[in-house]
Amino acid sequence: MVRGGCAHPAAGDASRAYRQLLDNQVLPTFADVPLAAVDTLMVREWIARLVESGLSPSRVRSARQVLSQVLASAVEGGKLARNVATGVKVEKGQRAEMLFLTADQVEVLAGAIDPRYRCWC
Repeated sequence: MVRGGCAHPAAGDASRAYRQLLDNQVLPTFADVPLAAVDTLMVREWIARLVESGLSPSRVRSARQVLSQVLASAVEGGKLARNVATGVKVEKGQRAEMLFLTADQVEVLAGAIDPRYRCWC
């Protein structure tokens, strides 16, 4: 199936995701800022606000990528000398420590399963 004029089925989904990031994360901060006024500190502060808002690290990285693509287009078009989002990293989220049941806890849990749902293996 062709979506959004692209032969790859996921292309339309990616396009929608980028548009959503642009509309919801990038433009609220940068829409009224002249391109030449966007600097690395502004990008870092924006990323910090996204993280503080509870946005997942992967969404923050994706939003940074969308901003970077916009700025790269401005560089290519001669409107900016360099892409200030290049090199600004988003820290990976810390994984929660994995917890494991002890053998005794597994036995208690297994004993609590309703007999209708127990395995007859």
